[in-house]
Amino acid sequence: MSGAPKRKMGYYTIEPEGIELPSVTTVLKVIAKPALMNWYAKQGALAVLTDPVKYDTPEKAAAAIYQVGDVAMKRGSDAHTLAEIYGCALADGIVDVSEMKSDNPYFASIKAFFERMRPEILHTEVRLVNMEQGYAGTADLIAKVGPKTYVIDYKTSKGVFPEMKLQVEAYRQSTMIILQNGTRIPQYPIADAGAVVLFRTDGTFAWQETSADHTAFLAAKILFHWAEAQNAL
Repeated sequence: MSGAPKRKMGYYTIEPEGIELPSVTTVLKVIAKPALMNWYAKQGALAVLTDPVKYDTPEKAAAAIYQVGDVAMKRGSDAHTLAEIYGCALADGIVDVSEMKSDNPYFASIKAFFERMRPEILHTEVRLVNMEQGYAGTADLIAKVGPKTYVIDYKTSKGVFPEMKLQVEAYRQSTMIILQNGTRIPQYPIADAGAVVLFRTDGTFAWQETSADHTAFLAAKILFHWAEAQNAL
């Protein structure tokens, strides 16, 4: 039996069919993100104002933007991994999570989420596929919270932006779960609802149930494939 689909260059390869499907997040890159552009602009300006000698050319200021962005992405990625480890340990009951420690700035927020929301964990870091509509993705968490089952995405951003809601809804509208060992579980929808958890460095978190028009994601997917075709010319 094939394992879970592997992601490479923004596409998941579904075996044994050998089909390549774009990831949900890759598709959504086609949507302009003004808030992100403003953040990058501020980082460039801040670098120049902080150290005008070091960042004395446009090229150096631009490089500073990407350096700061890489650090933020690494910190967010580490928080995702930590939340996965914590959630798995909690679900397995093998490790005493009260003894877990980390210097990650989001760790207190992660603990607070699991302690307060008490999700009944069904799957973590699980591959979701919609073969009919042609996309795939990885859900951070699928869990029961209260009476509902949620597909949940972790974020370390300042807020929940519209494309994040499209991302979670695309996951929810998937038609198949593929486990790490390759086991396929046909299921539609994946969950009753979607949600985003915002981890914060002050030890708090924000929970937001989300909804979005799935046809907007499919429209973005059409535009994504059009752009890909143009780039290939």
